[in-house]
Amino acid sequence: MFGLVGLMPDYAVIIVGANMGVSRMTKEHLGISLALGVPIFFVITKVDISPPEKTADTVSTLHKILKTPHVGKVPMMVGLDDDITVLAKALPSKTICPIFSISNVTGEGIPKLKEFLSLIESRVNTSGQFGKPTDPVEFFIDGIYMVTGVGIVVAGTLLAGTVKPGMNL
Repeated sequence: MFGLVGLMPDYAVIIVGANMGVSRMTKEHLGISLALGVPIFFVITKVDISPPEKTADTVSTLHKILKTPHVGKVPMMVGLDDDITVLAKALPSKTICPIFSISNVTGEGIPKLKEFLSLIESRVNTSGQFGKPTDPVEFFIDGIYMVTGVGIVVAGTLLAGTVKPGMNL
């Protein structure tokens, strides 16, 4: 799972192997995503090697879980002819849950997934977790590294403000 203390990810994408089905880890990731309150979508992979009945069982199980009162999502299987603009705009409502079916080998479903990813908007400005670029710099450091020939390098998330070359922080 992703995210830092006090920070929220924009979205959660949960990957499920069509041939493996919904696992304990899938349910754990769903639970974490629900606890964080972020919009969720699923990608079912390996549809090219999964027997059709196993893929159907995986999709059915996922639908049943998403429709439970605890989860409260409306699962939406994304087809090749679907207009996903509506799904992308509705995703932040946290009610719908798009489900993509793809094969990394044949490329099936990947164009729709790419189109969807290009349409969903960042929730940085609406989540309340980040300041404006004009605010004083606030940077959450979550890693410090010693790089030979460079020195100390910090990694983290810029929470507010704008960092410019040569700035003392």
